[in-house]
Amino acid sequence: MPPPPGYVVNFADPPQEGVTVMWTVCIVENILAVLFLAQRFYTKIFIVRKFQVEDATVLLAWLSSVATQGHLLHLYYLKAVGVHAFEMPIQRYIVFSKIIFSAPLIYTVTVGAAKATLCLFYRRINPAQSFQIGVWVLMFICVGSSAAVCLSLLFACRPISASWDPLQAGTATCLDRPAIYVATAAIGVLTDVMLLAFPLPTVLNLKIKTRQKVALVGLFALGSITMITSIVRLFILLPSLTSTDQTYALRSGTLWICIESNLLIMCCCLPTLRQFFRTVAPSLIGESKGASTADSAGQLKSYALRTWGGSGGPPARKPSKRRASKQGLDTFMMLDDDEPDKTSLEGIGWRQDARFGASTDIRGGRDSRDKGCPNSVEDGDVDAGEFSGDFESDRDIITSTTVRVESIRIDRNKTGIAL
Repeated sequence: MPPPPGYVVNFADPPQEGVTVMWTVCIVENILAVLFLAQRFYTKIFIVRKFQVEDATVLLAWLSSVATQGHLLHLYYLKAVGVHAFEMPIQRYIVFSKIIFSAPLIYTVTVGAAKATLCLFYRRINPAQSFQIGVWVLMFICVGSSAAVCLSLLFACRPISASWDPLQAGTATCLDRPAIYVATAAIGVLTDVMLLAFPLPTVLNLKIKTRQKVALVGLFALGSITMITSIVRLFILLPSLTSTDQTYALRSGTLWICIESNLLIMCCCLPTLRQFFRTVAPSLIGESKGASTADSAGQLKSYALRTWGGSGGPPARKPSKRRASKQGLDTFMMLDDDEPDKTSLEGIGWRQDARFGASTDIRGGRDSRDKGCPNSVEDGDVDAGEFSGDFESDRDIITSTTVRVESIRIDRNKTGIAL
């Protein structure tokens, strides 16, 4: 590319643009991404104590994201981007072409792994067969499109070395690589829209208050920020691909790739954020410290703890709508693979232990035998406040065995539970 008339070309130390912005964005966003990732792994390892497949995929996404950004920052270090082409020696341009060839290949791993992470999380939201099939179809589209883009970029030219060696341009056979880059950005926008829209029907059908639904929808909307960055990157990419001064024009495209790659990691870590703050800093989300001692135990203590045949304790009370909505939110945000088809918890009751003729609470403790306790309890036959006698202290709840609540039902004067 010829320089402008009268311009003195400086191959040794050409002026470069975008360096400060690029380094600032990468440093700040990488710190945030690492903090989000640390929060996720702390929650899954030390709080939930369950490391799952999506935790491995998000780690893969983060590693490939760091590798992609390292490649692009190396371009700035070599002054191979943000510099006009007429001040670019051919040797440095070859380095620029090699990195521009390899960085998108690594970035497709970031995109595919991050979106697979979200799909793996979605499969625990709703156990319905149609929903599960939809999740796997969505994962196939997200991962398959990333793989197709990767292969298209890798074998765009024959021989492959022509993708980065301009000296082979006259003899090589190449596909329209600018079109592939545009298709990559367009597919990214499409899959982002699908990932955002897919779980919304389940969220809107949760039996929680409107305020909680708005909070959940807001969480997904926050995750959709990657869709915005994909759109911005697409519009920036289009004019730069047709520019003859690509080493200068692609500085904005490289910046937005770094922004999007870090946002993908942070969005993958959003589902565990509420559980993390409930345990580490509950006051930041408006909850008391006692509610965050342990997930299952803390949720049970928020209700009136009562066993059949016990007295001396508070009468059983109906849980408030606020607690029920919080339970629905927590159930949605922290589901296990074997979670039943429940989207909200309406209350907690107790069961009669027919074998011992005494009552067993779901915290792991057992009341002493009470003469006033019947041999069997049917729904509606016994009022929870009719008996007398003491029941065990709640202090042992932290160390007792946690029992999963499979189904719960409560009416005005009826309580029943199945464990």
